[in-house]
Amino acid sequence: MFIFLYYFDVYILIYDNLPWITHKIHFGYNVLLMGIYILVGVLVYFIFRKLKNKLHHINNYLTIIFVIFIGIEAGKAVLSKTFTPFFTTLPKEKELTFSGDSLPLPDVYYIIFDSYTSSSSLKTFWGFDNSDIENYLEQKGFFIARKSKSNYDGTQYSISSTLNMSYLNVRNVQDDKNTPQIKGELLTSYSNVADYLKNHGYIIKAFTLFNFMDIQNFYGRDYSCPDFYDRTLLKLLKVKTSLATSAQYYADKHKDLQVIDSLIATARVKRNKPVFVYAHIYLPHSPFFYDKDGNEMPDEYAFGDMSPAKYLEQVKFVNKLIKKMLDEMMPYCSDNAVIIIQGDHGFRFMGEEEKWDVPSEGSTIMNAYYFPKREYELLYDSISPVNSFRVILNKYCKTQLPLLKDTSYYLQEEEGLRN
Repeated sequence: MFIFLYYFDVYILIYDNLPWITHKIHFGYNVLLMGIYILVGVLVYFIFRKLKNKLHHINNYLTIIFVIFIGIEAGKAVLSKTFTPFFTTLPKEKELTFSGDSLPLPDVYYIIFDSYTSSSSLKTFWGFDNSDIENYLEQKGFFIARKSKSNYDGTQYSISSTLNMSYLNVRNVQDDKNTPQIKGELLTSYSNVADYLKNHGYIIKAFTLFNFMDIQNFYGRDYSCPDFYDRTLLKLLKVKTSLATSAQYYADKHKDLQVIDSLIATARVKRNKPVFVYAHIYLPHSPFFYDKDGNEMPDEYAFGDMSPAKYLEQVKFVNKLIKKMLDEMMPYCSDNAVIIIQGDHGFRFMGEEEKWDVPSEGSTIMNAYYFPKREYELLYDSISPVNSFRVILNKYCKTQLPLLKDTSYYLQEEEGLRN
């Protein structure tokens, strides 16, 4: 019962407190943990066999303790305080007055490459010169915000903040811990930006990790599981079967490339209405399925340690994907399209084994904008994602949205791995 109900409680306890062990054997961690359980189980079995006539009182004691333990768990579930994240700086109605009817409204492509850090970070932490992709983007007419930082270092908070042009009331790690997973996922299901554009004639499309504006998530992920399920052995059984979370990553590997193809296909379609597209590519984020040339790597490599070297290989591959994507998209859409290519956060795991988080890297991002006619007077080098669509709506819909202070919240534990 203990193993079944609390498998991932023990998993996380060891994982967070002994990263120097768990990262060395990341790929075989479940095997090690199950081996320990089996070893302890066999040991207990032989002890019980030897003492079977002397365990009556111990059995009664353990039964009472077990009932109390389950009672405490049930009480925690009923009485625990949860944190509900909400947006604190949503635009006011008067600021969203639409006065762009006489203008040709552009198509808008919001393209996220998950965990794509800035070129300055790549130079500082990896010694890698990323000027090739920057030169390519500038030749295509992009403005690159080289000092940009994400507003949050977690995907759900970062994306929802950008697409609602607002900060959240999540201010520290404790708020993050107390937010039920399902509430975190719901943040990404609605966009103030998409809703506004839809009300003014836009077609909304999404190729994303999340259910978005009543559009089923493109990756086929299931976010409906309650938090308690994720603590039990059932999760491991699911991970190791065809229903698996790890199998989900294999699906992601192919979906990532399909998102690129979907963007190209969308750009080629002629419409009588403008389109808003949110696309989310789960690269260069781990697992590290690819080397720099796009060759698929074995499981031991892909699911192994969070190596900066492997991340850099995947960044190089993403640069090739960006070139392919834009080369095939822009001949069809560049005359009247806004394109944002953005990371939602940085790499986040730059330190030594005993300290895995480096805030200065975890919040820096790639952030590039393409506007028709290259009119970038409203952009600036340190613009953060929360202001991206405030600038775009002000420019093309003539709204009166004030820009917010560019702030980064780094929701990380001081020790151990990300909560």
